[in-house]
Amino acid sequence: MITLVWWYLQVQRLEKIVRESESGLGTASSQINSLRDASHRLQSELEKTREELRSSKTTAASLKVDNS
Repeated sequence: MITLVWWYLQVQRLEKIVRESESGLGTASSQINSLRDASHRLQSELEKTREELRSSKTTAASLKVDNS
């Protein structure tokens, strides 16, 4: 009987570990998705900033030629 109780307690302990591990995986997955979304937003902002910089350089070069 004691062996049966011991096995039952071990199974309960292992099930708890599995549940906690699965919960942690869900959290990690959510964080990865959030980081991926943030990365896409930052990439888009970077592309817009680069385009603005190119435009500013073109405008500055144009003004420099006009003032020459």
